[in-house]
Amino acid sequence: AHTFVDFNGWNPAYDQMGLVTYASTATLDQTLTDDFNAISDELDTILASGGTATGDGINTATTHFGTTQTDVTNTGSQNQTIAFGQNATNFTAGQSFQPVLPYISRVDVNIRRLSNPSVPVTVELRTAISGTVIASTTIPVSSIGTSYALETATFPSLVSVSPGTTYYIVLSTSSNNATNYFQWGAQSSSPYSGGQAYQNASPQSSWDARFATYGGYTNPSALRFQILMSDGLTNAGANSSTAAVNAANNGIIIYAIGFGKDAD
Repeated sequence: AHTFVDFNGWNPAYDQMGLVTYASTATLDQTLTDDFNAISDELDTILASGGTATGDGINTATTHFGTTQTDVTNTGSQNQTIAFGQNATNFTAGQSFQPVLPYISRVDVNIRRLSNPSVPVTVELRTAISGTVIASTTIPVSSIGTSYALETATFPSLVSVSPGTTYYIVLSTSSNNATNYFQWGAQSSSPYSGGQAYQNASPQSSWDARFATYGGYTNPSALRFQILMSDGLTNAGANSSTAAVNAANNGIIIYAIGFGKDAD
């Protein structure tokens, strides 16, 4: 394992590694990273014990390659509302945030409709509150109720972002209506430290809108593979053959390295 990790042909600009260990259960010990020394350090801490949950190990790694992992969440209680699609004063609502993951696939926003708006909600991801739009999608009116609920806005493709950099979720409609509009639930006690809510382009003091972002660590066009080291025995957890098929169906190649008298 150390020989593989310490190979001097890896390029941190393009290559990433993660580490999953498994005994009776599986554990994600290191998320995908370009810090190969971190992987090497984790390898030094591994101790053999328990059973051999090979299927769980494969499934844990496959999930980590996914594009719907939780990024940032602020979905607690609310005591404020931010209107949008109503008039010139309340035509957009926003929330800044700092992603943890390098790719964003979707945004969930806690919204409701007032009466019966006729146009969908546009959800944009921007580099500034009034800046460049880097992704856009819509939430149809038919899916939005008169009570607050987290509504999902999935972008057409993964959006590349820089973790730790501030981005802005902006909600709007194509037309305003004084009585048929939308509200985004918010909390006034600064529950999220990485950003704040906006009415149009104006920050709302200590307010934060209720939202969640999701994404992944890998570009879907990248080559993704697992190096599976096993003694060939599976005596705990998920079926390893089923897990391997699931990985293949997700475009993940598995290279198996067997050791011990039962390896096959």
